Formats: sequence, C-alpha cells, structure tokens
Amino acid sequence: MRKYKILLTYIKLFFYREYLTCMNERDTTIGKGFRFLGNHFDVHRFHPPLVYGRRGGPEGGPEECEGICCSRVNITKLIC
Repeated sequence: MRKYKILLTYIKLFFYREYLTCMNERDTTIGKGFRFLGNHFDVHRFHPPLVYGRRGGPEGGPEECEGICCSRVNITKLIC
C-alpha cells in the first residue's frame, strides 16, 4: 500500500510541477503556458503573486473562452 501512495505522490507532483514553478521565470511561463484538464491555456499576464491567461478566442465567441489563474498565497497571513 505504501508503494502506491509514493507513486501517487510523484504523479501529483508531476501534474502540479508547472504550477509550482510558474512564478520563477516570466519568459518560460509565458512561453509554455498552462495545461489543465487536457486543454492548453496561453499565459498573457505575469504579475506575481498572480499569473493568468486564457484559451479560446474571438472566433468561438464568449462561450468558447475560459480563463486560468495561479496565485501565490502566504498561508501565515491569511485572515479567516
């Protein structure tokens, strides 16, 4: 059972790796964009602590457009 938990952890880290490193370098992040649920999203704004973009475009109309955002949060400063 432990072997499967370790494997699952590596799979999760592989999936989230691009989001964990997206704040490191602007050119790399904008160049690669994001992949989420099989879709590619172009990143067009890099303003840490926010990085965001979208997929789709004007030819598909607003129904075909989706956005994505990655935000860095300092957990010690959260107000609940």
